Amino acid sequence: MKNTSIDHNDNFENKATGYKYINGKNSHIEDMCEEADYVDKSVAYSAGGLQSTIEDLFIWDQALYTEKLIKQENLNKAFVSNQGGYGYGFWVDKSDSRHIVRHTGWAFGFETGIYRDIGNKNTVIILCNNAYDNPFYSNRVFSFIDAVL
Repeated sequence: MKNTSIDHNDNFENKATGYKYINGKNSHIEDMCEEADYVDKSVAYSAGGLQSTIEDLFIWDQALYTEKLIKQENLNKAFVSNQGGYGYGFWVDKSDSRHIVRHTGWAFGFETGIYRDIGNKNTVIILCNNAYDNPFYSNRVFSFIDAVL
């Protein structure tokens, strides 16, 4: 994982710009979004300060099927619903046919999600540089993914 770090507001080549949705606009995409407000991400750490790539997140995802990062015994605890469907860092949806864990995030003009069907070893990773003000958008995306997998 060579492209994952805490964002210290350094200027990196090829770094995405975050955008935010402008309510009430619906004609052209250029009219619907504007650059998100600048926020000092050096204080955010894991709550919006991490930056990564699809490739690095996939490497992390695959490592979670081994014991390279964490013992299986401890990882299993993360994938058990404790209160309200949440485990340790993941929302958990377990049925007779599937064991789904997911985590989403939203901050500073970006919206992200990882959706893991750990029983079938299928993963969907979403990195979006346009954050909507309403989490309903993410829920619609995850409902679609759920139907596809």
